[in-house]
Amino acid sequence: MEPTRADRPYRRFGLGDGLILLAALALTLFVLRETGWFARFPSRIAFWWELALELTWIGSWSFPSMTREQAVSLLATQVGEEILVELQPSVLLGLTLAQPLLRLRRPRPPFPNVLRQSGLVACLGVMLGTFLLVDVWWTTGIDAIELLPVLPLVLIWPVLGIVPWRSEASWIDRLGRAVGCGWIIATLSALAIVYLV
Repeated sequence: MEPTRADRPYRRFGLGDGLILLAALALTLFVLRETGWFARFPSRIAFWWELALELTWIGSWSFPSMTREQAVSLLATQVGEEILVELQPSVLLGLTLAQPLLRLRRPRPPFPNVLRQSGLVACLGVMLGTFLLVDVWWTTGIDAIELLPVLPLVLIWPVLGIVPWRSEASWIDRLGRAVGCGWIIATLSALAIVYLV
């Protein structure tokens, strides 16, 4: 008896997948360069190193304008901002656009199963949430940072509405789920930094 389409092994990593991920990497590098992340990150690292040495009492305290508690708060805020709010969303942007392209390439599972994969739905939810935020900003002038709590809801809403999930033991579905979790972490980190600042 010949195996059905659902029983066949899913697509392995190929040259086309590599080219899509290479385009995602190029988009990430472009965004990081345009936002000045590469220009300021080395000086930030040097400042963090000097501050960390002084906080551990290895060096003398040379920041008279702030206390050690303020320095710890500043260090945590800057590290979180640079890594979780600047770097991580730039990486996730390219992967969010690449994952649906990777998922829709053939061979793929039957289309109803593809639409029930949480990785694809998470990436599509992020795209929809972004379009909604931009649309609200464009029409009302409300800054998008005030609407960041909407993004996790846009991610979770499709998860609640489409059951049962057809999870797939493949790198493509796991990439999509990781991207969805990464966006939730980035959103919560941005809100935490806004609260701390």
